Amino acid sequence: MIVFLTLCYVAVLVLLIKLKVIRLTLWWKLSPAVWMLLLFIVLFIPMQWGAPSGNVTQYQFVVEIVPNVSGTIIEVPIEGNRPLKKGDVLFKIDPRPYQYRVDQVKAALAEAEQAVPQLEAAWKAAIAATARAKAQRDLAKLESDMAKKTRGLDSGAISKLKVEQERQKLKASEAALEQAQSNEIKAKLAYESEIDGINTKVAQLQAQLKEAEYNLDQTTVRWSHRPTVTQPG
Repeated sequence: MIVFLTLCYVAVLVLLIKLKVIRLTLWWKLSPAVWMLLLFIVLFIPMQWGAPSGNVTQYQFVVEIVPNVSGTIIEVPIEGNRPLKKGDVLFKIDPRPYQYRVDQVKAALAEAEQAVPQLEAAWKAAIAATARAKAQRDLAKLESDMAKKTRGLDSGAISKLKVEQERQKLKASEAALEQAQSNEIKAKLAYESEIDGINTKVAQLQAQLKEAEYNLDQTTVRWSHRPTVTQPG
């Protein structure tokens, strides 16, 4: 810098001498040396203390892309130093594990939907079983009452053992009726278990399917920022 400024000074000095603005005296001959000394004092020495120093940090604009799902990246269709638009594909993650999950939930959902009519049929069958058990209980009660009455009127008409057998038969039919009623309640609850008019099992699998399809869609990572930028190379 000092040499350059000195050369500029000499050029101006020569020009002024040729134009006869100044005369070439001893002072002007020595002035370039004086000029260099002045520059050295004014520029070089102060810069030893006043010049900036320290580590230089270089920053680069980087947008961190974190996908919503994990997996192996199988394709990166973008190119370096090319402007991006919203919706451009940045990279693709292997979708096969997520596709398998979608297929699995779809199969389970189809099975659950087919099971709903079966639950209704099971409930109706439980109602019929309860009706049969009640009829058998009523018949057993009638026979037991008749045996007791007959025994009370004429002890010789029917044995005490027969009366006891009818009583045990009645107890067994009552137990069978209670079991049938319990099965009917369970079947009814299973059939009528709903959320917003949809069977709970079906609703649960529908939610799982939506989640699985969302994860599958997230295997394609797209540029979502509105402004157009240049991807660093």
